[in-house]
Amino acid sequence: MHAQEPQENQTNPFHELISRMTPEARLKYERLRKAEFASLELAPRLLYAGQNPERLKEPFKEGDHICFRLLITNISTEKVTFAHIDCYQENRPLLFRDGAEVPYLIKISKLLVQKDLNISGRSSDSTTLQPGETTEEHVNLSDWYAPLQPGQYQIKDRRRFTWGGDWIESPTVTFGVVTRRDSSRTILDDKQPITTKRAG
Repeated sequence: MHAQEPQENQTNPFHELISRMTPEARLKYERLRKAEFASLELAPRLLYAGQNPERLKEPFKEGDHICFRLLITNISTEKVTFAHIDCYQENRPLLFRDGAEVPYLIKISKLLVQKDLNISGRSSDSTTLQPGETTEEHVNLSDWYAPLQPGQYQIKDRRRFTWGGDWIESPTVTFGVVTRRDSSRTILDDKQPITTKRAG
C-alpha cells in the first residue's frame, strides 16, 4: 500500500464540531487549518560533540537509524499556538527511492485512515511561536517505513496543525543509503552532502 495522499479538497469530516465552536474558537481553528503562518524545512541530524562536520556529507549506511529535523518557522506577523497529538495525526512524509515511491508499513497505512476520519487522542503539549521563531520536531523514518535498502532517496514532509487541516510541504531533501561494505564510498555525485531542493 502506497503512502496515502492527503485529501485537501474533500469535505471536512469535522464540520459538526466546527459548527459548535464559538466565533473566537472558529477563528483560531481556521488559522491553524489554513497553516499560512508556517514554513517547513527538513534538516540533517545534529552532530554529536566532537564529531567532524564532514560526517554530514556521507550517505547513511544500511541499517542506520535515519532521522531528520523538521524546522517549523512562524512566518506571520502574529504569534501562533498549536497543540501536539502524535506524528501520525500531524505528519505525512513522502519518500522516493530511485524515483519510485516507497510505501508506508502496512500497519501505518491502516492507522492513517483512522487518523483522517476520527478525532482521536488528546493533546499533551503545545508550542507557541512568536513571529520569526522556529521550533524543531523530528521525522524518524523507522516510524513510517521498513529498513531502507541501498539507493538514492528523496524525501519531503507534509505537516498539518489541526484536525482536518490543510497540508503544507517542506522542500525536498536528497540522501543516499549504501551497504556497510560500500560505506567507504558515496553514491552521491562528488560526495555532495544531503541537499535540499526548494519548492518552485
